[in-house]
Amino acid sequence: MRYIVFLSIWFISFIPFGVNAQESHKALDQKLNKMGFENIRSYSLDNRIFIALENNIYRWEIDAIVTALDTIVAYSNPESQISLYVLKNDIPQLEIRVPARLWLQYRSGKITKSKLLDALQVDCSIDEDWKSLKRGVGLNSNVNKIDLVIYLQFAIQNRLLTQLYEIQFNIAPAVEVSLWKGMLFTGQIIFPLKNDLEVLDIKENVDYKSRNFLYASHEGDYIRLGFMTISQDIRLPHQWFANLTLGNFNAHRYGMNGQVDHFFKGNQWSIAANAGLTGSSHFLQGQWVTSPINTFTWRLTSGYFYPRFNLQLDLSYGSFLNNDKGFRADCGRHFGSTTIGFYAMHTGSDFNGGFKFTIPFPTAKRTRKHTLRITTPKYFDSDYNAGYAVYYGKDYETRPNENQTEHFNNPVFIKSQLTK
Repeated sequence: MRYIVFLSIWFISFIPFGVNAQESHKALDQKLNKMGFENIRSYSLDNRIFIALENNIYRWEIDAIVTALDTIVAYSNPESQISLYVLKNDIPQLEIRVPARLWLQYRSGKITKSKLLDALQVDCSIDEDWKSLKRGVGLNSNVNKIDLVIYLQFAIQNRLLTQLYEIQFNIAPAVEVSLWKGMLFTGQIIFPLKNDLEVLDIKENVDYKSRNFLYASHEGDYIRLGFMTISQDIRLPHQWFANLTLGNFNAHRYGMNGQVDHFFKGNQWSIAANAGLTGSSHFLQGQWVTSPINTFTWRLTSGYFYPRFNLQLDLSYGSFLNNDKGFRADCGRHFGSTTIGFYAMHTGSDFNGGFKFTIPFPTAKRTRKHTLRITTPKYFDSDYNAGYAVYYGKDYETRPNENQTEHFNNPVFIKSQLTK
């Protein structure tokens, strides 16, 4: 009789616990949703909590991860092991694993940074846990949510004796929307505010039929199309990432571009391959003037991240828009969400180089409570080219927010910044 009573009490005592745990889990998802995170999925198994989410509110991904971990720990058993998947357009980019108790102790100042680092794991690999997570429907999907991003374009040249600087200043709003998993549509219109830039220098051996230079200077005075692209991100096995983009790019190019990236074990070494098939694209007085899509460019890049100084070192070799081939070396140092770098290149018969910087653009957090959000870009990016009337080494970009910080997701760097 005592044995039956004991079993009854033991069984009943666990019923409220199960309900409370389930309610707590649901409350966590709702809390993350209320905070603005998107594509939220979660489940628990034994003493592990698995959560996937996407950040479209915080400018810097580190701020988003820290805020998410603080929230998850507050709703979790201190003995839990947390696995957080960070998404981009519902594609997993990173996994952060940390014991809830150690994260809470570090954030409250009870343990040292080194003790947390011993237990904190950041990687871009995925395992069977993600397969279980992705089966569920994400809470607060990012699909069909529209961002109207007001980009500012600013360029200067210093090559005239009669004028200190030639300036071009544009406002370039862009509509950005994801229509399905991994996809992003970008449509941009450029409105000129000031344009002093004169006709670009043309080499004697330029094929004028390519029209690469004929309209470049004049179109700066007209309202024209900027980026108009459809981009698809693909997550491949074994830490491989791929992207395919079709449409109108910058540098007066249109066509298609593909890229694959891979992190090696340890995440300090990486490789990337990029290839594009494009033609010349200009908008002049409302007319779209193009050449055939017959220019093939490619680049192979080897990268190394030096964690002591947060340095990203890249060495690449490839073929550029004017059929010149050569090397380019880049060095960028990350100071939190600010990046300053230098580059040097030798293509064709010319040496060239310069510096570049990426700085945060106000504000640090942008809410997205409605279908349409009007916002500013996350970062301002600028390159200074030390060469004069550069012909060799010309390339293009496929998105208006191309910079050194926003898309830099090296796991070693992420791990170091989480403990700052």
